[in-house]
Amino acid sequence: MRKLICITLLGMAVLCPPLQAQEVQGDTLTVSGRQLIYLWGTHSERGFALGYLMGEPIREIFEQYFLGYYLNGSLPGYNYLHGYFSDHFQLEQKYQLEAEGIVEGMLAAGNDPYCELLEREVDATDILDVNAIVDYAALSREPEVGPLPHLGCSSLSSWGAATMLDPWLQGELVFTRLMDWSPHSVLHANHLLVIQLPSELDEQPWISFTFPGLIGALSAVNASGVGAFLNMGNYHTGSAAELLHPALLSVRNGIEAADYDQSGQCDPGDPAAALMDQHQRSGVLVHLLDALPGDARIIECNNALGQVLRDQADNTVIPGDNLVATNHFRLLYTPSWCYRYENILDSLLSDPDISATRQWDLLGGAAGTWSNLHAIQYTPATGRLLWGISSNEQAGYQEVPVEFFLDELLSYEAVLQRPVPLPAGIRFELYPNPANGEFRLQFALPEPATVSVAIYNLLGQEVERLLDERCDAGVRSVDWKATDQPSGLYIASLTAGGDRLTLKMLLLK
Repeated sequence: MRKLICITLLGMAVLCPPLQAQEVQGDTLTVSGRQLIYLWGTHSERGFALGYLMGEPIREIFEQYFLGYYLNGSLPGYNYLHGYFSDHFQLEQKYQLEAEGIVEGMLAAGNDPYCELLEREVDATDILDVNAIVDYAALSREPEVGPLPHLGCSSLSSWGAATMLDPWLQGELVFTRLMDWSPHSVLHANHLLVIQLPSELDEQPWISFTFPGLIGALSAVNASGVGAFLNMGNYHTGSAAELLHPALLSVRNGIEAADYDQSGQCDPGDPAAALMDQHQRSGVLVHLLDALPGDARIIECNNALGQVLRDQADNTVIPGDNLVATNHFRLLYTPSWCYRYENILDSLLSDPDISATRQWDLLGGAAGTWSNLHAIQYTPATGRLLWGISSNEQAGYQEVPVEFFLDELLSYEAVLQRPVPLPAGIRFELYPNPANGEFRLQFALPEPATVSVAIYNLLGQEVERLLDERCDAGVRSVDWKATDQPSGLYIASLTAGGDRLTLKMLLLK
C-alpha cells in the first residue's frame, strides 16, 4: 500500500512577491522533508518560473559550489571554461531561452544577480556553463583550470532470475543509484526534485533529481517510465572540440522528447540516440532502463572513440540478470579495477537473489561513500521511487529514504488534493478542487476570532477578498465564483487570530 505523503505548502512565499508582468508558471512544495518544484509551459516560461522561485539557491550554488569549490575560487579558471564553452559548445535555442528565462525570473523576484568574483551580473551563459560541469573533466589538465573535484556514481539494475523470488518484484526490474559528487554544505541544503510539465507538443513530462540551476538530466525519469542516470567515465581522451554538446543536456533531449528517435515508442533507445547524435567532451556512462524486464543498458561515451551500448550480454564477471555501472568503461577501453565494482560482484556471487530492500543495502554496503549526495531506487513496473539525501552529518544512502510514485509526482492535481497540516483546532478546506468556476471554502474555529479570507494569484496580487470580519466559534463557509478569472493556480488565504493558513486551488475552464 502506498504511504501517504505529508506536504507542507510553501505558498506563503508567493503571497507578497515583487510585482512583475510575466506569470510564474511554477510552484514549490515541501513533501515529507523533500523540496519539490513544479514547472509548466514552454522552455522560456519554465526557466522564468525556476529563476523566480529558486533564484537565491541558484546563485548560491553557482558562486559557492561551482566557482568557490569546484573551481577553487579561480577567476582565470572560470574565464577559461567560460570562453571554451562559448567557442566549442553548440546548444539548441530552447536551452538558451530557458537560461535567459532563469535570469529574467531571478531579476523579477528581486534577487541580486551580481557576483563579486566575476565583478559583473550572472547571465544566461553562466547558467549554461554550470550545466556543462561533467564535460569539464577533460580540461582539468589545462594549466588555467587545474585539477577538478571528482564526480563519482555507481548503479545496479536487476531483473529476471535475480528478482524472481521477491514476492513484490517477481522478475520485474529494480534499479538503485548512488550519486557521489564531492559534497558541499550548499548542496546538502538544496536537494531538489524538479517536475517538468512541458507545453511543447513533441515533449513529455519528466522528473529530475538535481540541484537548483542544473537543468540537464543527471538522474531523470520520464512519464513513459524511461530512466537515465549519468556517471562519469574514467577516460577523457580525445581532442575533438568542435560542435560539442553538454552531456546532461543530451540526456535531457532523449528523456524529454516524446519519441526522440522516431521509432514509434519511447524506450531507452531515445536517450541513447540523443547521446549518439552529439559529441561529448569528457567520458561519461549513462545507465538506461524502462519497465520491460531486462531492458537495461549502459551507453559509454568518449570523445576519441565515440559511443557504444553495453548490456547484460557484455557482462564478463557480473553474474545473472544484473547490470552494473561505476565510473569505469568496460567496452570502449579495457576495464580498470574498481573496488566498488568488485564489492558488488562479491555480494552478487555470495547471494544471487535480489529484492528491492537488498539491492538498496547491497549498493550502499558495497559502493557507499562519504561523498554520496543522492541515493535513488526506481522500480519501473510500479513507478515506485525511493530518495535518500545527504546532510552535513551523513551520506544520502545512510538516510531512511522517502517513498514516491511516478504517477503521483506527475499528477499535479493529485498533489494539490493531499491533506495539509493545520494548527490545532483550526480547519480550512475547499471543494471541489480542481473546479471549473466556483469553489466553496470552509473553515472551523475553536473560539471566536477576526477572520480574513482572500484569494491571491501567483504574482501575489489579491484577486478578491471574500471575508473580513469577526466570526463566532464553529463552522462557516464562503464561496468564490471565479467565472471572470483565467484558468490557473490560485492561493486561498485564511487569517484567524494569530494563524495564517493557505490552500492551493486549481481553476480549470
